[in-house]
Amino acid sequence: MERINFIDLTHKKEQHGLTYHPLYNVWREMRRRCDNPNHKWYPFYGGRGISVCKRWNTRFSNFYDDVIGLYKPNHVIDRVDNDGNYELSNIRFVPISTSNANKRNNSGKQRSGCTRFKNKYWRSRIKIEGIEYHLGYFKTKQEGEDAFNLIHKEWYGF
Repeated sequence: MERINFIDLTHKKEQHGLTYHPLYNVWREMRRRCDNPNHKWYPFYGGRGISVCKRWNTRFSNFYDDVIGLYKPNHVIDRVDNDGNYELSNIRFVPISTSNANKRNNSGKQRSGCTRFKNKYWRSRIKIEGIEYHLGYFKTKQEGEDAFNLIHKEWYGF
């Protein structure tokens, strides 16, 4: 295996001058999750076939040019289709709460905000960015779930 000179590596990183931009860490970790079998999250990304598009995987500057208009501080990269790859048509930057709602393991209990209230009504609630909102009381569980699903779709897009 050929040894890489540390000075050469530093020079390559500084060519684009964006090593300290927050997107650099997003790009680096996205690639590690998908490409490095030793990464703790690899089984959930690369291990199940999720990959980074060739354009982004080869150069940070390509990733930066494509997503700088979408990037928002204090937001995380999220794949719209959780089974899809990291590519421009399938990513967005969202609050962590939105990303958490888009997980594969998001069970019905977490998704549904409808609970029995005084054995007479169904209370519907939703939590958005750490704040719980009361959606109302309903005569049937289905009505409460419909209210929850409507708000969930408006806020999260699914």
